Amino acid sequence: MMAPGLLSDLEKLVDLVAGAAVVEVTVRSGDLRITIRKPGGAPGGAPPTRPGEVRAPAALPAVTAAAAPAAGARPGERWVTAPLVGVFHPAEPPVLIGVRVREGQVVGLIESMRIMSDVRAPEPGVIIEALVEDGMPVEFGQPLFALHPSD
Repeated sequence: MMAPGLLSDLEKLVDLVAGAAVVEVTVRSGDLRITIRKPGGAPGGAPPTRPGEVRAPAALPAVTAAAAPAAGARPGERWVTAPLVGVFHPAEPPVLIGVRVREGQVVGLIESMRIMSDVRAPEPGVIIEALVEDGMPVEFGQPLFALHPSD
């Protein structure tokens, strides 16, 4: 059962995200984690992935970092980029060089205005370089990881 006023607060947050430039917001309080995503993100109606996690209605979307070939990239290399401005934090457990990631896997978090947003791998591949460190400020579109795509 939800605490009194929590539903009202969630509705306000959903409205705020719907009218904002962000596509995903994650709010944490103790063991409770609430993620709100705009349409076009993770498959709608997906079950919670962590204890205490509550998913917003499927009508709202998810932040997925873009894997874009970049001007300084080596052949076949793609970059996982920051989907918003904020402070970068590694995923738990951290994604290390040489680790194979799957599409949609959380590879990091960006803290913006005290709200943590997941950064997800846009495609499967192997992390070949970490381009930012924990606590570094990042800009929208800034490369975070170099990724070698795989099938």
